[in-house]
Amino acid sequence: MMRTTGGTVLALIALFMALGLVRSGADLSAPVTWIAALVAIGLPATGAAVLLSGPFRERGRRRDRTARLARETQEADVLALAREHGGRLTLAEAMADLALSEPTARGILSDLTTRGMCDLQVTESGLLVYVFDDLALLDEKPDSRGVLDV
Repeated sequence: MMRTTGGTVLALIALFMALGLVRSGADLSAPVTWIAALVAIGLPATGAAVLLSGPFRERGRRRDRTARLARETQEADVLALAREHGGRLTLAEAMADLALSEPTARGILSDLTTRGMCDLQVTESGLLVYVFDDLALLDEKPDSRGVLDV
């Protein structure tokens, strides 16, 4: 709120100074007039632009953060579903069980594959199966040992 108020006040000051310069009858071709205009009009106008653009940038960052959180939540849901299915998941299962659109489900599974979290396998009939080896091996977790003990 303070940024918006400060920016508005600075914009009004710049506008007031510009009107004063135009109505003053000063020689607009003189270098001194241009320097005075830069200081009296340019500085408040720049300050106004900086202060008034801040809330718009913040809204954009908040929107990006919300979208990223939604995507991460969907990825977590896909991983939980893959765990329920024994570490193997198809695109259709992800779409049906999580109510995801085809492009969203395909994008999430593709991203997980690219990041090395799953591998893509094909059945003899051509069905694409995303295999999450780590999730399939979670039953072995209680039997884990130290790295040097193996």
